[in-house]
Amino acid sequence: MKITPRMETIRANSNYIPGSVHYNRRAFDKQFEVVARLTDRTMDELGLNIGGEVVLDVQNNRQDALASVRFFRHQQEI
Repeated sequence: MKITPRMETIRANSNYIPGSVHYNRRAFDKQFEVVARLTDRTMDELGLNIGGEVVLDVQNNRQDALASVRFFRHQQEI
């Protein structure tokens, strides 16, 4: 997996909880989406009251999804 400038921007500007980052496999296209929960303050600012998870990235395979999760959790620079 290659870190893109878009991923760097999302990580820098999104106000998500790093410990909540995980991946899910989507049923409709079998790709892996990397999701995280927004902070309570951000949810209030956006006027959200249900959910609060946002998709940070989409990957084709599990290994890239795991690498992306590590990147968004600030655990590993790739």
